[in-house]
Amino acid sequence: KAEKQAEKTGIPVITLTDTTGQWKAVKDGEAFVITGPKIEQFAKRTDFTNDEAVQRLRDIMKKMGIMHELLRQDVLPGQTIRIGDHGSFSY
Repeated sequence: KAEKQAEKTGIPVITLTDTTGQWKAVKDGEAFVITGPKIEQFAKRTDFTNDEAVQRLRDIMKKMGIMHELLRQDVLPGQTIRIGDHGSFSY
């Protein structure tokens, strides 16, 4: 609706793209490093000594498509997955 009104009045409509859900998975030696605003916020609130909390983070990563990308990059059981500077766990 706003775009149609802008066409009529000639006023430009500026929209911002939400990039908080973007992430990047990069292999760093034998580990994988995941970075991105949203996933790092989840990791910051995760207690990496609690198995249930780590499983919750894995579920979030699965929903975001991160786990699929790690499998695509040939992650192996036992490899370390690090989320920014907030913590890590084994695949």
